[in-house]
Amino acid sequence: MGTIEKLSDAIGLLSDKILQEADALRGRKRANRVAVRCVAIAACVCLIVLGAVYLSRDTKLPIEIEPYTVETIDDSATGIVTNYEDLCDYLSGYKNLQFITFEIVSVYSPEEAYELTGSDIFTRHTTLYYVHVTYDWLEDCEVDYYMNIAHAGDKEQQYLGKPMYEVGMTFMSAVFGSSDTWRVPVGEMEYLLVDGTAYHLGTEAFITSEYIPSLIEEASETYFSAENNPMLFSSHVDAEALGEFIRTDWEARGFLDNNTNTTDDEVEIDYD
Repeated sequence: MGTIEKLSDAIGLLSDKILQEADALRGRKRANRVAVRCVAIAACVCLIVLGAVYLSRDTKLPIEIEPYTVETIDDSATGIVTNYEDLCDYLSGYKNLQFITFEIVSVYSPEEAYELTGSDIFTRHTTLYYVHVTYDWLEDCEVDYYMNIAHAGDKEQQYLGKPMYEVGMTFMSAVFGSSDTWRVPVGEMEYLLVDGTAYHLGTEAFITSEYIPSLIEEASETYFSAENNPMLFSSHVDAEALGEFIRTDWEARGFLDNNTNTTDDEVEIDYD
């Protein structure tokens, strides 16, 4: 039975009860009848309020975001690596590599991003996001701080299958970068986090069931604001299992020893 039906039945039962009480008290003094009416009104008001609370708890209201169409580019990865082992070789040089959970808090305009960073990359189809970091998977602990994340794509141009981040979304991702003011997600290691499950962004799973047996390699997609560019997923896995694998694997590879948050590498995002 749905929420509305349950609420309707409860109101019906309460109404019947009120009528029964009113009949039982019929013939008594007027003061008693007035008291019964007041109690009935108060009970109905309380039930309506409780019903509203129940509905708000049980129903996820959609967030109104104006839809748009966008030019897409069919190349969502770096093109340098084709599997997880090659990816790790590529990432081994970065000394500020992290694997974190973060929620999108707000989106900078291109003008705000340029003023903050001094980089004109944010005038060339790249967006800067203000995010809340809540978990550090390499340290295996909850954290509470904010940072800026740069991600390729804006409302004019995006990689196919990787639309813009939207406020309220939560991600697990490897991030890196040389700037003091922003970081970049590793394109092959971005996961949308939903109810404890991590969905890998992209058409190819770099971390496969060979590494995490419980991982399910299953293609799926979901639409957000970009009407012609759904977010594409190659696999999904329990977030805890993914975080544990990354932590133990990267520790074995020596990545954690080099995690000094500094690097001489330049951060580049472009659509060449």
